Amino acid sequence: MVSGYFNSVSLGSQVLPGVARPMEIFKVIGESGARTRLDAVAQLTPLAGRRSELAQLLHLWNLAAGGEPQVVLVVGDPGIGKSRLLHALKERLSDKPHSILELLCFPESSQSPFQPLIAMLESVLGFARGDSNELKSLKLTTYLEAHYPTSAGEAVQLLAQLLCLPPSGTYPALAYSPQKQKDQTIAILLGLLRASAAQQPVLLILEDLHWIDPSTLELLTRFVEQPGSAPVLAVLTARPEFDPPWDKSHEISLAMTALAKGEVEAMIASISRDIPVATMRRIVERADGVPLFIEEMVKIPSLNAPAGDFDSVPATLHGLLAVRMELIGEARKTAQLAAIIGREFDVELLRRLLPDSAALKSGLRALQDAELIFQVDETTRKFKHALIQEAAYQSQTRAARQAAHRRIAQILLGEFPEVVANRPELIARHLSAGGEAQESIEYWIKAGQRAAMNSANTEAAEHFDNGLRLLLALLPGEQRDRLESTLRLNLGTLLVATRGYGSAQAGQAYARALALCEKQGATAGLFQALWGMWLTSSSRVGHAHSLELAGKLLRQAEKTKDILQLQSAHHAMGNSSLMTGNPGAAREHLEESIALYRASHHVALVRRYGENVCVSSHSLLSFVLWLGGFPKQAGAASERAVALARQVEHPNRLGYALCAAAILNRWQGRIETTAGIAQEAMALGGNHGLPFWLGMGAASDGWAQAMQGQAAGVAQIRQCLAGVNSVMSGAIILFLAPLCEALVHLGRWQEALEEIDKALAIVSGNHDRFFESEFHRMRGLCLLGISARNAIEAKACFDRAIAISLEQGSKSLELRAASSLAKFDRSSTARQRTRAGRE
Repeated sequence: MVSGYFNSVSLGSQVLPGVARPMEIFKVIGESGARTRLDAVAQLTPLAGRRSELAQLLHLWNLAAGGEPQVVLVVGDPGIGKSRLLHALKERLSDKPHSILELLCFPESSQSPFQPLIAMLESVLGFARGDSNELKSLKLTTYLEAHYPTSAGEAVQLLAQLLCLPPSGTYPALAYSPQKQKDQTIAILLGLLRASAAQQPVLLILEDLHWIDPSTLELLTRFVEQPGSAPVLAVLTARPEFDPPWDKSHEISLAMTALAKGEVEAMIASISRDIPVATMRRIVERADGVPLFIEEMVKIPSLNAPAGDFDSVPATLHGLLAVRMELIGEARKTAQLAAIIGREFDVELLRRLLPDSAALKSGLRALQDAELIFQVDETTRKFKHALIQEAAYQSQTRAARQAAHRRIAQILLGEFPEVVANRPELIARHLSAGGEAQESIEYWIKAGQRAAMNSANTEAAEHFDNGLRLLLALLPGEQRDRLESTLRLNLGTLLVATRGYGSAQAGQAYARALALCEKQGATAGLFQALWGMWLTSSSRVGHAHSLELAGKLLRQAEKTKDILQLQSAHHAMGNSSLMTGNPGAAREHLEESIALYRASHHVALVRRYGENVCVSSHSLLSFVLWLGGFPKQAGAASERAVALARQVEHPNRLGYALCAAAILNRWQGRIETTAGIAQEAMALGGNHGLPFWLGMGAASDGWAQAMQGQAAGVAQIRQCLAGVNSVMSGAIILFLAPLCEALVHLGRWQEALEEIDKALAIVSGNHDRFFESEFHRMRGLCLLGISARNAIEAKACFDRAIAISLEQGSKSLELRAASSLAKFDRSSTARQRTRAGRE
């Protein structure tokens, strides 16, 4: 039982009291550090074949150790020997200076953010069952200060959060947004890896990527695409269905194929020297060169007899493993319950399921003797292979599996509070498999909310989708409506954050939630659903409908007198009033929204509505003030928006504030300032996966290029315009405006006129009127640029621009239009005098 997990020395043969014959005694001198079954097994089946694969890995190791980091993806079917190959590599490196970091992926953790990293860190830090949070924090701090002193401060706080430990009082707290916290955590983990590699070369192993969670995959992708120069060989294993998200030029692919006939025969002989020749021949025929199939077939006693009964042996590996389950007798019950817990299972949890301690002890021993499971540490066991766990799981009736899943969920809820708090998705999975749909949905919601607050957006979407699928198992009624509306609201907020305001799926989620909330009379949910409808409709179907929804929001907030609802509703009214051409009303609402805001509101605003509306209100107020003829006040409001966005560390709002600041500076003709702000917005959008802010920043940057006479700027704006038109058509005016300005500046009159006419059609259709005056003014300039014979029509455009700006109270646009008209009048007078002189 201890073989491989501890290093020991023999003290020789000795006679012990009460024992008839002498026995060899061993002294344990320390733990071996073994983590996997192959590390722990003292006598492994000799490696059959794989010489070329092993030679290639060793060659890559030499390159990595020399300072050329390498990534190799080992791909092969289940049981083909991927883990065995890695074990052989570790054996060959045993006499070379190196360190090993291993991350293991399991199907039950595929939706738990960073779970393989958490397990590895807990092992490296020496966390033990029963350790208090204080002791774990001490181990974390001591380790980081000893090994990585230069980055210990930030690393302690970030990794404490990752490991669900309280923040350290030794170092300053980090006021990071969820997204920045995730980004910095990834950066710290990669930094620790490279710091470790600076001491000695590192073999980084990640097994079973087909079960990797999205957050760990994000970290791995960043490592693969930005390997640096650290001496690291990363060996990744996966089944053929895994499709890596990174450019495959960054990796070396190593395909594991079936063993050849001679290699199979050598492997069989190494396992059993006395196996009959006829039996060996039949195994070669049946096993298809799959090492796990070969090993398990040789272990069936009836096949080792001279007349082995091959007709009764299943033709597939899965079937053969099912037979192996039948042959372990009473231990089968232990294996079945362990398989329901997972590939790697906690013995204490298993003991709650199987309270007969004698049966549990004998069952675990029998499973280890049969080499179906192995010991990971004092409290954890693991199935030798995922296929063995699957066979044990499938060997039970559906009713028995359901009952065991329900019992596991009850035990976790009652006796494992850290799992309930930190891995609600695990509770949800067991409740779902146990047939407890309603309770499972509650925990899928908790899991989705927890993932979203940590910017694990892919996992969050999966959790909410899991909950929605389970709704079909509930009878129609109030409870089902309540759960569905909660799921739809959370999913809508997530989709807006990840896909932008124009997400059609987000709009559909909010529309369904609104209908359910109105049906239930759910006040809080009703406001959130209305907010989502307003947010997405303004970006998809036009601002007239948005103004109507904003009015409903304000009326609802005035009923509840909820301060967060009130400031959000006033922001919505300010936004829609501005867009529909009423900057006076917009100013009143935006200033009211800003006045209601307190710094303590930020977290709650983001949780409820996905954004900090005070940042947005300051940005929009800067537009209103500039349009009203107050450029200095407008600049101050814009600066406050950017400063607040930086302070609250919210990338989405910083993108909003930066892009608004770029637009304001564009209106004021500040080319270099616009370009600088636009480029920061582009970098932010690219780094944080926020495509809308990337595109809007690029449009302002393209405008700056065009203002400097670079025609390439126009092409850049057009590219941005094509992108926004497909995902957020309601915001198209914000992209058409800089395009038209750029074309007018470059004197491309006919081209500009066509785009301006498109813009005016959209202004009319979407009621998107705040920039309407400027489009008419630019239209007049284009008509004059094309031909002086268009003078009458051009003057009408200038007159129309002045009338609209007067109606809206937009003094800055009125001044522009009046200046263009005055210039036109002077030019017309000069032409008339010229004609009179000729006459």
